[in-house]
Amino acid sequence: ELLWVFDYLYAYIKTRGRDPQPFGVIIDEFVALTQKVVGENPLGQELAEFIQQYQRGAQIWLSVGLQSPLQLDEELQQTVLSLGSLIIGQATTKAAATVLAETLCFPNPHHIKHERIIQRNPYSVGGVLRVPEPQREPVFMPLSEQRELFSQRIQRLGRYSFLLRPALSEGEISTDVYPIHIRDVDRDRETGE
Repeated sequence: ELLWVFDYLYAYIKTRGRDPQPFGVIIDEFVALTQKVVGENPLGQELAEFIQQYQRGAQIWLSVGLQSPLQLDEELQQTVLSLGSLIIGQATTKAAATVLAETLCFPNPHHIKHERIIQRNPYSVGGVLRVPEPQREPVFMPLSEQRELFSQRIQRLGRYSFLLRPALSEGEISTDVYPIHIRDVDRDRETGE
């Protein structure tokens, strides 16, 4: 039944063409739409085509909501995580946090974990003992460790706290991830209630 609704909407979007007026599509509990039928996912190919060919070209603002990327098969997981802006809440499992960290974390091979101090041996010049200054050498954090720390960050997100990876423009995503929260979204600014 839900697949029929998506097919109907998709047919409309294909005939709509490029329209200067954006058209918003919000799919909550997205997983209910993506259930496999005997090992196949009838929506996988269609959704990938929708996102890659029609969504951007037809001014479609697509929002999907789901509890965990692990609820999706690998093809759909990659398709959904390729969307421009992502808002991520706390991952309740290590596996889900790892998948999200692989998508959101852009490790820096030059990220310095700490500096190592190297003491050089004293030496004598003309009978005078010289003690050279210690040298500082950077120790770079391995990329896998950076991803692991990011994964832990996702698992430790608190209530009403999220990470945002914004789309900068069509086809361009940010390599930065920003913490956001909605703790006070329902609080009246004047009365504090």
